[in-house]
Amino acid sequence: MPEQKVALVTGGNRGIGLEISRQLAKLGIRVILGSRDDTKGITAVGELIADRLPVEARELDVASDESIRECVNWIRRDVGRLDILVNNAGIMVEEGEADAEEEIQIIRDTMQTNVYGPLLLSRLAIPIMKSRRFGRIVNLSSSMGSLAEMGAGYTAYRLSKAGINVITRVLAAETQGMGILVNSVDPVGSGHRWAVPGPVVRLRRELKLRCGWQPSPMTAGRQVDSFAIAKASPGRIALTKIPS
Repeated sequence: MPEQKVALVTGGNRGIGLEISRQLAKLGIRVILGSRDDTKGITAVGELIADRLPVEARELDVASDESIRECVNWIRRDVGRLDILVNNAGIMVEEGEADAEEEIQIIRDTMQTNVYGPLLLSRLAIPIMKSRRFGRIVNLSSSMGSLAEMGAGYTAYRLSKAGINVITRVLAAETQGMGILVNSVDPVGSGHRWAVPGPVVRLRRELKLRCGWQPSPMTAGRQVDSFAIAKASPGRIALTKIPS
């Protein structure tokens, strides 16, 4: 009997994160649902457990290096493996006009949650994945971070999503040949609170997870519009490619 894979989903207590957790669990994957608010995480997990899905809650604040390290140390020590990491948690706090000093603080806070946290989490997760020569890292991005589509406003959010695109490309290159795939996805049309309007996240056949998202060639570590998340063979890119 094949070993059960393990996934960590950040910001998994609502919206897209919750739906990703549900769909992965339906594949028989053990899902660790990370949530900054432990109470909200436990409530979300209760909903999934009611459907007999293998999901558990874990307090995880991606804006805190200490929280990230504690979570990964627990996974390494008590779980023993991590096959899938979904960097879903993110913030967009810009509303109305801010003065120059307020804007800089908003940028700092946004980058900490949307960029530095996912980067640290990925860096700590990769050695665990590398030990088994299998891993999937999925970063939530946005067309607002694309230089080709850059516009006015939302400076902090745009910077953070451009940053996550850079991280995706760098990590994808660094893990080439390790059995680890790194991709960005763009939750088009979901709204800034990550509310899921209907079945945005859908399962495809052959155990592919296609999230209703269309990453552009610029934002994808491997230029794809769907990615094998559960049973791709190590070293093989079992993906559907899109035109470059």
